[in-house]
Amino acid sequence: MKKLRHALYAILNSSDVDSADYRIADYLIRNIYSIANFGIQDVADACFVSKSTVSRFCRRVGFADFNAVVQSIRNVQMRDYKRFDEYLDLGPQEMTDAFLDQTIDCMLKVREYATPEVLSSLAELLFSYDRIGIFGQMQSHSVALNFQYELASLGKYASCFSMMPEQEEFILGSGDDTLVVIVSSGGKYFQDFSSHFNYISKQRPYLVLITNNRRLTRCVPYDRVYVVPCTNNTASRPLSLQLFANLAVMHFSKLLETRKVETPPGVMHDAYA
Repeated sequence: MKKLRHALYAILNSSDVDSADYRIADYLIRNIYSIANFGIQDVADACFVSKSTVSRFCRRVGFADFNAVVQSIRNVQMRDYKRFDEYLDLGPQEMTDAFLDQTIDCMLKVREYATPEVLSSLAELLFSYDRIGIFGQMQSHSVALNFQYELASLGKYASCFSMMPEQEEFILGSGDDTLVVIVSSGGKYFQDFSSHFNYISKQRPYLVLITNNRRLTRCVPYDRVYVVPCTNNTASRPLSLQLFANLAVMHFSKLLETRKVETPPGVMHDAYA
């Protein structure tokens, strides 16, 4: 469902409100917990489109067909947890205090992990590659977007597509001249298309994972993994990942200044050309 919800909001945020894609995405979002009881014709009728249009929409958002969308929703309906559930049994002030206390704890954990050596290693990678993609889903996508914006402010361009199929196309179509940074709290980003990614190829992109999953210190197909610590609560995700990304960009900015000083007059590196 996370993949589906991410794709639907990406459509809503990037499509014309009069388009068929917008109408379908809007309808599915509004009926996300009852759509498992609907058929493809029900959706087509409600959105004033044909069944084939609904089918094309499902493929565009990364599913084989409408039945795959329905199955994704049914799988999630078997789980009871919703975001912020861990705080709702507390009183109004206690709820606020618990969230903010966990936020402070998260910041301290990131501070301990994000040493100059760790941050400089990621900054060096960002400096070394001219072609970069930064991707994530749901809350991790917001981290990736902010990562992209912060790098852009320093003259460093990175791709950051909203739609999962476009992210996959970028990764699968890239060679060894490309750096791909995946932001994924649980580290499961690759599970949907890892079967057709040739991770042993010498021509594939250099892959970096930024995650909270402590079990993924080493993980196929990634070349470098940054395991950012966090407590298992809502407050720590995606805050810990965002803090780490911002710190990495700050160190990248410092690296740019250092390299400018080291570069002879009249010679400019592509990273800040």
